[in-house]
Amino acid sequence: MENVNWIAISISLLSSMASIAIAIAALRNSRISEKNNELARSSFELAQKSNELAKRSNDAKIYLDMMDIYMSKEFKYALKAIRTAQEKEIDTFPAEWFKSHQSGEQWAKDVDDARRKVKYFYRNVAQLYNENLISFDLVKAICKPQGWRVLIELIEPMEQISNSHYNRSTYEIIKQAGAENEAEGLKPPSRIGK
Repeated sequence: MENVNWIAISISLLSSMASIAIAIAALRNSRISEKNNELARSSFELAQKSNELAKRSNDAKIYLDMMDIYMSKEFKYALKAIRTAQEKEIDTFPAEWFKSHQSGEQWAKDVDDARRKVKYFYRNVAQLYNENLISFDLVKAICKPQGWRVLIELIEPMEQISNSHYNRSTYEIIKQAGAENEAEGLKPPSRIGK
């Protein structure tokens, strides 16, 4: 009988020890699981920060590239060429330019080259925005008053007269960014394109 009791006690003790071992293992696993969860959270946060940094770096690169173009002698010349040509034919500029361009006059060809340079610069900005590659804030930073005003006030009328399929919506984001810049106090100088 005593042996049976010892056996029962031994079995009970072993069972208790097994339960304790299982509890310790479960506790270790939960701690490991907590550490894994913590590690996963930290990895996710690091990935988010890395993604944010990469986006900011990309935005900075695009901004600097666009400003290199905008500040180039060729772009400044293009803005000035369009504004100067417009000042000669203030009331009828788009029509006069188009007629002269059709007849092959050199001044109109020069203005057309300038028009294309400015138009494609802003079209590229709009496309980057429309493809979600840049933010609206970056569009605003790129849309300097001297340039976007020339686009809206002079190049758009030239486009409308020379291209029957001209789509005004292409530059809506440029107009919106420029209008917000002006509302915030960023105004063009008295003579655009100087």
